[in-house]
Amino acid sequence: MPYQAIGVTLVTFFTILFLYQTRIIVVTKKVKSVIITVCSSIFLVYIISWILSFFGIRSFIWGTSWITIGFNVVAATFAALSFLLDFDFIERYKDKAPKHKEWIACYGLLVTIIWLYVEVLRLMKKLTIRF
Repeated sequence: MPYQAIGVTLVTFFTILFLYQTRIIVVTKKVKSVIITVCSSIFLVYIISWILSFFGIRSFIWGTSWITIGFNVVAATFAALSFLLDFDFIERYKDKAPKHKEWIACYGLLVTIIWLYVEVLRLMKKLTIRF
């Protein structure tokens, strides 16, 4: 299962890169705001779930119901769409930012890749348990 998740993550990365480079998907301010809003909401759900776990309350996102699987599909989709923000950041600041700050773009890509990988792993696990 981890190797399949790596494969899905890499295929998704290169697909989003292709869509961005060919301008099939254009990153406008509205697209940025939607991606940032949904990603922030997903982050908030995870944080609230984590805090509730301290009190022994098990959140809905850890089960295998259809709502949980749907949440994971949405989270994985927006993790993939977050690559658009990373690519746009790299393109906007290419040859403008100082060389010692290039790590910011690399860090953004790394975080997005890890987030997508974890979401794909969660989704595969839930689907394996469910079916």
